[in-house]
Amino acid sequence: MRDDDSEGMRDDDSETREEEMDVDQSERKIFTAAYISSVGDLTDSINQQELYEIIVAAGKDLQRTDLNQRMKSGEEEINFSEAFHIYGNIARIDLEAIFERIDAQRSGHVQLNKLLTRLRKRCDISEEEKEELCGYFVSMAERGSIPWRNDTYTEGSLFNDPVNEPD
Repeated sequence: MRDDDSEGMRDDDSETREEEMDVDQSERKIFTAAYISSVGDLTDSINQQELYEIIVAAGKDLQRTDLNQRMKSGEEEINFSEAFHIYGNIARIDLEAIFERIDAQRSGHVQLNKLLTRLRKRCDISEEEKEELCGYFVSMAERGSIPWRNDTYTEGSLFNDPVNEPD
């Protein structure tokens, strides 16, 4: 391999590492803001319920039962570092992709009854969480559907194109 080829490969690798660092820093900023907003200080320890609320506020979703598995047995409170470590190991759910699969016609709206039917069929979600989600989606529905994407900015849409937002 020529030296100039290996230089190009190193540049690609360093760009990838820089992008990963930017994502990590961005996630840390989001989590830190949610932590401070919820608890008030990074030095304060939090319990499992507070951790759940912070994770959701920071944009990730998980089942409460999953949190039991992620926290050490007998551990009632954890510090910021431990909380961020747990947060970092949770995959981000792409709601937009889920809504795209349900909205086959790409109308920008998901029929509430179709969404609730699919939700109720899920066996990996507790009944309590299903009811909580159903209540959330019902509150977002307008005339039997939930606006999730729109080509022009519509207040209340879940995913809007910021380029088209009004001034």
